[in-house]
This record gives sequence, C-alpha cells and structure tokens, in this order.
Amino acid sequence: MKKSIFFSILAILLLGLAYFFWFNFEKGFVLIGWDIGIPLQPQTNVKYLSMWVDNNNGTIIMSSLHFLILLYSFLSKFSLSLTTIQFIHVYTIHVVGALSIFYLAHVLLSKHPQKILISLLAGITYLFSPAFLNMYFAYTSIGFVPLALALFIDGMSRKRTYLFALAIGLVMSLAGLPDPHPRPPFLILTPIFLYAALEAYVTKKVKRILSYLFLVLLFIFLLNAWFFLGFISNAILDSRVISIAKEVPFTFGVNNKFGEEGTALIMRMVRLFHDNLPLTAARLQFFVSNWIMILANYSRPLLAFSALLFLKNKEKKIAQNMLFLVILALTFLFLAKSVNPPFGSLYRFALEYIPIFRVFRHSSYFILGTAIAYSILVPFTVVEIVKYFGTYKRLAVCAGIVLLILSLVNSYPILLRYQAYLQPDPAKPAELGMKIPPDYYRLAGYIDSQPEDSKTISLPLDPGYEILKEDPWYFGIPMLPWIMRTPIINQRVRDFSGSFSLPIIIENELIEGNETSVFLLNISNIRYIIVKNNATNIDKLKANTNISKHYGLVKTFGNYLMYENPSYLPHVYVPDRIVITDSVPEQIAGVINTNNLRDKEAIYFTLQNTKQKIDMLESLKSEMVKLPAITYKKMSQTKYLVTVRNASSDFPLIFSETFHYGWKLYLRRSLLPDTYHVEANSFANSWIVKPSELCRQQGDCSLNPDQSYNFELSLEYFPQEMSNAGYLMSIVTIIITSLYFIYEKLRKI
Repeated sequence: MKKSIFFSILAILLLGLAYFFWFNFEKGFVLIGWDIGIPLQPQTNVKYLSMWVDNNNGTIIMSSLHFLILLYSFLSKFSLSLTTIQFIHVYTIHVVGALSIFYLAHVLLSKHPQKILISLLAGITYLFSPAFLNMYFAYTSIGFVPLALALFIDGMSRKRTYLFALAIGLVMSLAGLPDPHPRPPFLILTPIFLYAALEAYVTKKVKRILSYLFLVLLFIFLLNAWFFLGFISNAILDSRVISIAKEVPFTFGVNNKFGEEGTALIMRMVRLFHDNLPLTAARLQFFVSNWIMILANYSRPLLAFSALLFLKNKEKKIAQNMLFLVILALTFLFLAKSVNPPFGSLYRFALEYIPIFRVFRHSSYFILGTAIAYSILVPFTVVEIVKYFGTYKRLAVCAGIVLLILSLVNSYPILLRYQAYLQPDPAKPAELGMKIPPDYYRLAGYIDSQPEDSKTISLPLDPGYEILKEDPWYFGIPMLPWIMRTPIINQRVRDFSGSFSLPIIIENELIEGNETSVFLLNISNIRYIIVKNNATNIDKLKANTNISKHYGLVKTFGNYLMYENPSYLPHVYVPDRIVITDSVPEQIAGVINTNNLRDKEAIYFTLQNTKQKIDMLESLKSEMVKLPAITYKKMSQTKYLVTVRNASSDFPLIFSETFHYGWKLYLRRSLLPDTYHVEANSFANSWIVKPSELCRQQGDCSLNPDQSYNFELSLEYFPQEMSNAGYLMSIVTIIITSLYFIYEKLRKI
C-alpha cells in the first residue's frame, strides 16, 4: 500500500472519530431512528425480525435473527453502555461510508494525476455530508452503497470478475441484514445499472457488460437468498402484502405529505434541514437572509455540476465517469423531490400503480445517490479550479480550505451543538438526544417476566409514530415494541393492506367501556392493557374510568397504567361454538352482542372465506359435541407444536395470529390442504381438522379405547423455511466460490 493511501485512510478514521466525539454522549442520550432498527434493550431484544406482516393483530415475524441486535447484545456483555455501543455503530457506518467513497473516487479517477488528493477530500466531504447529520446517519446503506458501486466498476477491468461479484453479494448482505427490506437492493443496484448502461453505450461492449452484470445479480441473489426467498414466498402466499397500488398513497396523501416532504428534501441538500422538517422562524431566516450563508449552502450543487466545465480536455474515461456522477445526482434528485415539479406526475404514477415502489414510503432514502455524487464532484471541481488559478504546491492547501469551510457551514448546527438538534424540542422529532423513560423499561421488564404466551395492547394506538406531551416530550418511532420481548399491539393501521383494523375497534370498545371489549381481547390473546396518560391523543380520565369497569389495575409505572384481562384465550385453542355471519368485519362488535358471545366462541365472516369453506364450517357445527384437549408449545415465533388428545370428531383449531396462507399445519410432514385453512375472528388463522381422515391417511396417531385419537400437529410459517433454505444456498455459494479460487491458485503453482 502506498504511503499516501495509508495516510489518507488514517486521516478519515481519525476525522470520523474526532467528529463523533464532538457529540456529548456522556448524557446518556440514545438514537431512535424510524427504520434503522437500533435496539433499545439489546440483552433481551434478540428477536426474529427480517420481514413481517403487521395485519390486524400482533406481528408475524418470519425471517432471520436480527444481526444488529445480536451485535448490540454481544457488545453489551463487555459492560458497554447503550450510548457507547450506538457511538461505535454510528462511527463504523460513517467511516465505512467515507472509506467507500475514497475507494470509489480512486476507481473513477484512476488516471487522474491528483486522484489520491481528490479521493481523500471526497471521503471527508461524504463524512460531513449534511444529508447524514440527522435522521439517517446510522442507516447502513450510507456505508455500503458506494462500496458496492466501487467494487462493480473496479471489477470491470479485472480478470476474476466472479470475486468482485461475490464481494458485491456480500456487501448487499451486510447492507440488508440490519434493515431486511427491498430498499438496500434498490439503492445498491440503481447506481450499478446506471453505470452499466452508460458503459455499454460508450464502449459498445454490450455482451461483456451484460454477462458481468448477470454474474453480479446471480451472486447477489445467491448470497441474499435468505431474504429474497422469504420475501417472495411471503408475498406470493398473501396478495394483500403487495396490494398497495392505489389505496395507500391516497390514504397517506400524495399531494400533501409527499409534496411537502419532497420540497424539504431538496432544500436539505443545500441547507441543513432536520428530518424533513425545515428550520423555523429566526433559524430559517438566518440561512435565507445572509448572503454568505446562501452562497456557502448553495455552493454544493453549484460546484458539483460545475464539474462538467472541466471535462473538455480530460482523459476520456475520467470524463465518462464524471458524467456518470452527474447523471446519478440528477436521477436521485428527481426521486428525492417526490411529486413536486418538474415531472411530479411520473413519481405520482409510480406510487399509485407500481406496488413495489411504495416500499420506500417517503423519498428521504433517495438523497443517498445525490450525496455520493456530490461528495466526489465537489472536490473534483475545487481541485480543477485551484489548478486553473494556481500551482500544484498550493493545490492541497487551497482545496482543503475551501472544502473545510463548506463542511463547517453545512454542519453548523451540529458542530456548535445547536440545542434544537441535540435534545427533545417541540420543533423537531426526537431521533437525536433522547433518554428512554425508565418507566418503559420497568413496564417491559414486568410483562416479559410473565411466563404466559400472550399479547399486550397499548392505548392510545400509535398512528405509525408515538407522541408524548410530557415526561418526556417525544415525537418519534414507538419505543415500547423495541424494548419488550413479548408481542405488543400498538399500531392503528397496517402498512400494506386495506382499511379494516381490529386494533382500532378494540381501542374504541375499551375507551367507551363496552363489555364487548372483553370478548375482543379474549380472542386476540391480549392479557395486558397499557394506558399512556402522557400521550397527546387520549382522554386519560375517560379511558381509565371506563377500562376499570371490566379490568383490574395491576401496576402503575409513572405515567403508564397496566390493566389485566384474566380471561384471555390461549394463542392456540379450540372454540366451544362457532358463529357464521354475513356481516362485514367492521361490525364485529355488533355480531358479538347479537349472538351473546362471551367465552370460547369463534366468528367466521362469509366475506373473508370462500363458499366451499363456509359450507364445511356449517357442517362442522353439528359435529362439535365432544371437543378434544389442546396443549401447545411455542418453539419460536414461526413454529408451534400442538398436541391434540381425545379427538373423536371434526373440530376447528384457531391460532390467534394474523391470517396468512404462509402459516401451514402439518401432521408429521404431511400438509393439511389450504381448503381447510379459514379465517376466523376477522383476523386469525383457523383450520378445520378431521382426525379420522388425517389418521387414516397418515397413521401417525394413537388410537384410544373410546376410538378417539391422540396426535401432534406442527404449526409453521412456510416463508421462514424458504428463508432458512436461502441461508443454506448463501453458505454453499461462498464455500464453492472460495474452493474454486483456491483451485485456481494451486493450478498456477
């Protein structure tokens, strides 16, 4: 390694360290990001979390161990505080990003005489990018998107392209493990496709580029099969997961929410905005009225696109690569601006008619591509300007001073510890500088200590975010789900489905003090009710008065009151009676009152089941005379073993988890047909179990003297099995590729 490269890397590492030490982590603040998945209780928060369907009740969690949480849990065993671990996490992601930009710039400018200098300045510029100083500054794609792009470009000129394809696949895994979502693949592949298209157009080597691109995609799929197979099988088995063409964008408000957000994002690229919210009043006036601040803030895009002025006499490859960065910046700026002009109708069309496009939910993530391009284009332009007006001896000093000034201006609120950015304040969401209420930890600890397999509901339900008005003031991601190990129902609506939401009905019945809430809690496997008295959107006096009519107060944790529903039903049970109704699910409270449902009954809505299934349920009514005894054991979030004893006739089995065709019921390894899989209680999985038919076909049952049967059923989430198979594929791919590389090396000896 050349000394210049070594010292450049060292400089980035030290600058990153110095920059993040500037934050006052001693106060015990922790970072809460919306989709970053930073654990707040790593010792007890080891969950399965990779792909989920948050339907009416609870959460189906279907994929791999959350590796980020495992990492936090591991580091916490060294007596490191959560704040310290988060510092390590944030520092690592930022420094990996800066080093990746250094590598990318070095590859793009491989024939430039000042490539080391520009690469170093690019890494530092990326490290201080205003786009990452706030909400997304721990998002893993910040580090790995530029690394994947650099590997792809570097691999084009190398012999062993399969090694670079393997490396890109591994980078995709690292980017996706903490955030298993379609976002990382999209963010990584979009710049790669753009570069491949430009390279094919310029060089005309279409066949070679396509073969290399195919190899990269193959390795990405094989090394991330654990995610892709689970995600695809999850979506195929339930079309509601991707039924997001028209309804959801209108629900969220395309013209209002997306429009305002896109405007804020574009402004944030040239001025420092926080979490899509503009600086207000005097703070904003300082940025827009002072001509020095205006010039400094708008200098980033001006300098970036001015790179085009210096390409005329440059080597062809350098000119091509700088042109690529300009295209990359413009492409992602178009996406980041959302539905704003120009061409806002194209973005709106994609939101409404391309389901997969909706997974981004907002356009913040698209800043990444522009930030990557700016970080290289700005140093390139500055160096070229200094070269034009001065000598090489002054080049490094002048370029460094210019970029330092830009970084300081763009980082002004953070570097000066501007209070609105470092502690909760009504002017901003509290992703930065937040102490989790100790009462939350005590509450979660109490519930998690209970051995029963049950759920908890918190009131008021969160509309996707939590709002507390005092002790502490807070606006951000709901905190309790990240602290508790047991399932908690805290969301009002589903991300990827229709308008019906059972939790909203339960919330209304509880707050109004209606007795129907007891039955709804029972069938939902809900034992505890949490009332947050410091939430903004709840009448705490009315809520607590009415809830106490039917439920006893168990514990009080500061502002949080806990009530208990002692009659909740098990996660898996057999109902004593079934009711079939033509009513719509929204009328479930009326159905309960009309049929006087109080105990272990079950409701089947004709709108949610086919006529064939309803006919089977009708015939089942007369056979429910002597019901079997049921016990179950929870093996994991995606597998349950159900023991059935003394089953003499057909019966319905209910699993109080979100209905999804991915849930399968097996006798040994023999699958019960999907025609027996029905939806119960407006949300739950249910199966029509026929013991005589099952045991006659399989023989895996024991016959009792009274001619009843004993047998064991396995309840499993099939996409989890696909995800596990994907892990095996990924491991085998790495082993085979490594062995082939070793074979190549040995053959040349």
